[in-house]
Amino acid sequence: MMVIIAIASILIPLISSILVWRDANTRDINPWIWSILVFFLTGLFLPLYLAKAHSKKEEEMKKSNELLDYSI
Repeated sequence: MMVIIAIASILIPLISSILVWRDANTRDINPWIWSILVFFLTGLFLPLYLAKAHSKKEEEMKKSNELLDYSI
């Protein structure tokens, strides 16, 4: 049982940090800082990253809507 807990305590932050790195890289957010922070403090920085990525996506949507409004 202890082995399963030990493996999960490494795999969950590792997988989370890999996914954060890939997502941050596509959104032009610094992927190295966020993935390292998520790996070491998953419970704190994963929700912060998700909030930051969501706000960044909303900004991009507003900019693209503005561009569409000007082109029409």
